[in-house]
Amino acid sequence: TWAALVGKSGESDVAMSDVVLEAKKRTKLEAANKREASKPSDSAEAAMLLRAKREADRRRRKRAQAPLSLYDGIPTADPKKDALAAKLAEARNKLHERPKLDYHEDRTKVVFLDIDGVVRPLYGNQFQISSITMDGENVPIIDGETEFIPSAMAGLRHILLETGALMVLSSEWRRHPNLRDGVNLSLRHGGLPSVASDTPQHNRELTGNPLRSFAIRRAREIGEWLAAHPDVRQWVALDDIDLGQADEERQPGQPLLTPRLVQTDKTTCLTLKDAALAVDILNGFLQKPKINKGPPC
Repeated sequence: TWAALVGKSGESDVAMSDVVLEAKKRTKLEAANKREASKPSDSAEAAMLLRAKREADRRRRKRAQAPLSLYDGIPTADPKKDALAAKLAEARNKLHERPKLDYHEDRTKVVFLDIDGVVRPLYGNQFQISSITMDGENVPIIDGETEFIPSAMAGLRHILLETGALMVLSSEWRRHPNLRDGVNLSLRHGGLPSVASDTPQHNRELTGNPLRSFAIRRAREIGEWLAAHPDVRQWVALDDIDLGQADEERQPGQPLLTPRLVQTDKTTCLTLKDAALAVDILNGFLQKPKINKGPPC
């Protein structure tokens, strides 16, 4: 009986060992099948390579067909369409432009013209103008729609019509070619002539009281221009700064500004009342000077 029990127990151990071995084989086989399934087949891999090659060829052809320069690929010019577009642009411009001022030029009379605060309003002492950066330089963008207010342009038109005076740009706008060109463009849009000249450009030395230093510099620039144009008999300065402050520190050749200054409000700019005063000054009716040091120039 014992021998039989021992025999049966041995047979049971052998059977259990076979079961475990068989399970391990199945596990290994299943793992191998999964790894094989995760790998692309030869045909799938070949298809992937073919698609990649086709995509590379497509990109190569696209690069070969790309324009060789900035102007390649531009549609052929159509003279009829171009002519029509030019006529439409000219018509639009004429709608916005005032009739050209017809007046008799008198080169013995001059208006020294500031811009900001005279024909273009200033808000909070801010000099605001659109600009872009080109080659590292900040370049202002000016066009015919610059903020030259119509009422100020009407006042300037009245001065020129009544006196025939030339305009000389004394504004800081003369220091930048784009801004200066913008002034003339805006004047032409208003039917007015371009500025005839600019005052000299002295170095900016704003020491002590900045406004006073500014007034002195502008007065001396005007004086230098007048010295170079002895034919001028009457002149007026249109400015939103009290240039009369310069009269207290006059130097040889520096004119008295107060008798010939029309000081405008920086937000309302040149009014018709200001324009009437400017006409009077250009006709020889000067204002009283604040201080009398030397003969007026």
